[in-house]
Amino acid sequence: MGSKQPLSGRAWIPDDLKDRLSKADGHINATERRLWNETERGLWSAHQAVARIAEVWLRLEERLGELPEVEKYLPSDIMQARIGALEREATSGPLGDAWTELTAADAAIRAEPFSSPPNEDRASLEAGLARQSRYLDALRNLKRVVEDDVVARYISLRPGDWARLPDGHVGRLIDRRGLTGQFLIPDIAQTAPSQGIRLYALGYAAIHAIDPPLPAPVGAASWYWLTEAERRWGDVHQLINADWLTASALYAAMNGLLDVAAKAWWIAFEPDSRWVSWEHTYPQQHVSLLRDKAPDAIAVPLESALQRTEALHRTSISARGNLPPYGPREAAAILNLARQGIEALEDLLAPEVDLAPKEWIEVVGHGPGRIAFRHGATLIIDLGDGGVLSTSLFATRFRRIDPPEESSVPNLDRQHARWLWFACHPEDCLGRAVCPCCGLPGIEGSGVCVLCGWTHDGGDFGRHRRSRVHAGLNLDLGRRRFEALGYAVPPDDTPPGHRAAWLDPFVLAAKRRLVEALDALADHKLDDTGDPLGSIRALWRTYEERLSAETNNRRAPS
Repeated sequence: MGSKQPLSGRAWIPDDLKDRLSKADGHINATERRLWNETERGLWSAHQAVARIAEVWLRLEERLGELPEVEKYLPSDIMQARIGALEREATSGPLGDAWTELTAADAAIRAEPFSSPPNEDRASLEAGLARQSRYLDALRNLKRVVEDDVVARYISLRPGDWARLPDGHVGRLIDRRGLTGQFLIPDIAQTAPSQGIRLYALGYAAIHAIDPPLPAPVGAASWYWLTEAERRWGDVHQLINADWLTASALYAAMNGLLDVAAKAWWIAFEPDSRWVSWEHTYPQQHVSLLRDKAPDAIAVPLESALQRTEALHRTSISARGNLPPYGPREAAAILNLARQGIEALEDLLAPEVDLAPKEWIEVVGHGPGRIAFRHGATLIIDLGDGGVLSTSLFATRFRRIDPPEESSVPNLDRQHARWLWFACHPEDCLGRAVCPCCGLPGIEGSGVCVLCGWTHDGGDFGRHRRSRVHAGLNLDLGRRRFEALGYAVPPDDTPPGHRAAWLDPFVLAAKRRLVEALDALADHKLDDTGDPLGSIRALWRTYEERLSAETNNRRAPS
């Protein structure tokens, strides 16, 4: 990780420019305080700010010589001269647009002065606030345009670049407005995205550009917020199914979930929005403002979830803090709305995440693995002895790692190879899930594998981990039993006669033909000139019909 020259610091942006931009900030703050009640005084402060901005611009264009020490206020004649010089320069481009807007905002205030005290009429009050906001936004935008020129002249850091920050962290520049840079700090954002988005003054802090770190962290800031949203969704799901669910706990948890989901959109599309507080939970603002920004598939379910959360909270307050009888059912419906919004966000933002097959990652809770397959937000991760993990890009926390030495990669058995192949080819599974034991698509719904009898307990990925369902068995032993006996675990005798039918030689023979065909499909040995899936469907029908018939034959008479 080699370092380049410093990109900012007091030696790189001249002090006379920084001092005048700082002074302009102070005058803009004074304008905001006085513009309504002391309009002329507020406009005078604004003119002082414009004059300071003009000095910076004229200095950049070499229209002014060395500038003296910054005094508290510019004399009126010098102030007007600076403003006049900037007006003559602002004829086109971003500077011209900013000047035109500032002039129009000034004219709007003079044409319709603010009422003092503020008019009680709501429409008049809102119109006055709009004029005030327009003027302040125009003033800040003029300053930002000039700051952009300062940055272009003295600082080479651009969005997407990596830098060593003053506090020692490594960060990626997400957005830059004027002299302020917004950085993603992956090491912090992994576990606390609200702390991993930070602002730094590029002209005042020692920030050094560096080569991209290797292995590269995930560079899409939205990924960190969506993984946090998935984690919180799981927490809320557990909460609403707990016996001790309370109204206050539900309200806080849902607000936190909706807030981080909304921020995933904001950080991806409007990272510089002044309406977003990255460190604080404020879904009433962060979610509601998505209405006119984000696609309906995202904004509508998230806002509906927020409104229903607020309504449920108000009802519980009326009931002295107790949830109404329908509370858990309503909470589940709200959580489903949040799920819809999160999934729409994931579909939209998945292309932003720079992760490709064959890369190695360290998966939290599972260990190292190789990306075997990716389609949109779907990941298939080969964990070696740890099994095959089928997950969402956003449902798992991970970090890139260097690939291991070839000698350290274990040679895996055929069941693992089948498991991996079918996981990467869901279209060949015919709607069934892949069994971690036999490695074949034999699980219908969340039940038992109809080929080997294994029941997936949700955590049996590693071949040596003991099953929580099948006492004394692990995947390794289950696989050996399947190869030798044709089954890993005999099924329950439900309905009566099912177990005996499942072990019937004719049923086992039909299953063996099906397994051989699935094996050939995974090994690319089926004749692909015809309809290989059609022949497998026929073998499935034969096996299921034979099993059903034998079960009926062995059913005890009623």
